[in-house]
Amino acid sequence: MSRRGFRLSAWTGMMGLALVFVSLSASAYQTITMDNGDVVRWKGSCYYYTLHEDGAPGIKFSDLEEAIRASFAQWTDLECSYFYVKETKPASCVEIGFNEEGGNMNLLVWQHDQWPHNEPNAMALTTLSYDHKTGEILDADIEFNAYNFVFGLDGSISKADLRNTASHEIGHTLGLDHSTDPNATMYGMAMPGETNKRTISEDDEKGVCSLYPVQDDPETCDEPICGLNLTCKPNDCSAQSKGKSKGCVASEVGAPAGWSLLALFPLDILRALF
Repeated sequence: MSRRGFRLSAWTGMMGLALVFVSLSASAYQTITMDNGDVVRWKGSCYYYTLHEDGAPGIKFSDLEEAIRASFAQWTDLECSYFYVKETKPASCVEIGFNEEGGNMNLLVWQHDQWPHNEPNAMALTTLSYDHKTGEILDADIEFNAYNFVFGLDGSISKADLRNTASHEIGHTLGLDHSTDPNATMYGMAMPGETNKRTISEDDEKGVCSLYPVQDDPETCDEPICGLNLTCKPNDCSAQSKGKSKGCVASEVGAPAGWSLLALFPLDILRALF
């Protein structure tokens, strides 16, 4: 698999504050695109998502399920878009990225024993794997940084709001980059204790509907390539994955990072790693 990574990390200080004053175009949303300008998107009408069975520390699992469902619903309950998701049973293992040798899952996991990335201030990280020839997304995983952050559901200023973070990350899994609209869920800054990103804006809606307009519904919803694999046990998927294992690109796109009680801070800044 050829790999090109995109990682988002935090800035601090007044430099970030200056970025608040941006001029907005009619459409401020941005889609993730390949070098040739083609968009990165799912081929079918849906994707399956999976929570890890360990859940989020300090949050009842049933409450976590409801919070994630509500976050997904913001993106899928739109008249202008055909896209939807399906929830699977919880996973018993962690596998990030597209598995070319076996089944797959689109995992949401709260990493609490360690944060396996170089940016300790990153609140979460989404990894997309896609075919660099077609732009088809093959796999999407979200890692929440529960090692350096405490997640909550009540909008407390002392915690990272789980729905605020998840809604932003889900936008990335659909193929959206950061928006220049300060009111958008996909905007790259947040105030401490912010919950505004729980509800997507008109700009966010335009973005997802541009990727999945209802009139283009392919009316297909397939399990992950090589089948849904919730235990990470290897299986033979050579026939099913024919043509999918060549030219795969893994991209990392991040989510809310550190914040200050006194100023706006960038949530994440795009940086190309070659």
